[in-house]
Amino acid sequence: MACKNKDSQPEKEEPQVDIPEGKVQVGVYYFPNWGPVFRSEWPLIRDAKPRFTGHKQPKKPLWSFENEEDPAVMAKKIDVASQHGVDAFIFCWYYFDPPTLEHPGGKYLSEALENGFMQAPNAGDVSFALMWANHDVGEMKGAIQPETFEEMTDYIVERYFKHPAYWKVDGCPYFSIYEFDTFLKIFNGNVASARHALERFREKVKAAGFPDLHLNLVLWGLKGELLTKAFEITTVNSTTSYVWIHHNALQGF
Repeated sequence: MACKNKDSQPEKEEPQVDIPEGKVQVGVYYFPNWGPVFRSEWPLIRDAKPRFTGHKQPKKPLWSFENEEDPAVMAKKIDVASQHGVDAFIFCWYYFDPPTLEHPGGKYLSEALENGFMQAPNAGDVSFALMWANHDVGEMKGAIQPETFEEMTDYIVERYFKHPAYWKVDGCPYFSIYEFDTFLKIFNGNVASARHALERFREKVKAAGFPDLHLNLVLWGLKGELLTKAFEITTVNSTTSYVWIHHNALQGF
């Protein structure tokens, strides 16, 4: 018990927080680009050079430069994650307009999830979910066409939500949108069209036998009045952050 001076002011009562019943679940973001060395992030790690005194580079991964697209490699990650209290991997997931001569399009960086995680023998030990990383990548635009969004949600429901290891909140598949402002650009900012598209998505989820969709929005994509607009457009079940640097910019490096 803390000591008090007789002239001290009474301590403010701490606010009461209702703790929901049941186990708290831990989901961690997983950026899926640690596959074959020639086309992933590994060369950046392997070829890093020290830039100042005491800068220890390059750093070699404890498990070396493994290919996450190998189910056996992903099984090791699942084992370690499950042993340390992780309930779900939230994969950064990309989907663009169909391929053209200018860009590859379609799914992007999906191999770690589809070839690695979903084929791992212990996939059920840790769940998985999607954070739709709908930002631009090179010439591929995050603001896809409305018809591509329809195709994308069909694929998501069939390919992922129906997988037994998919992460659910109260029975509802968890799905996160990284940039809500970019999502609105799909419909040229038309609120009614955006609302209809999300309603269609929810209908597909319910038709697949789930109670509803658990829609999460990343605060990074909710700038200014967009936060209010998001709640006007649809039911937002939860919000979250992706990385702290989105909210506290570095002053220098």
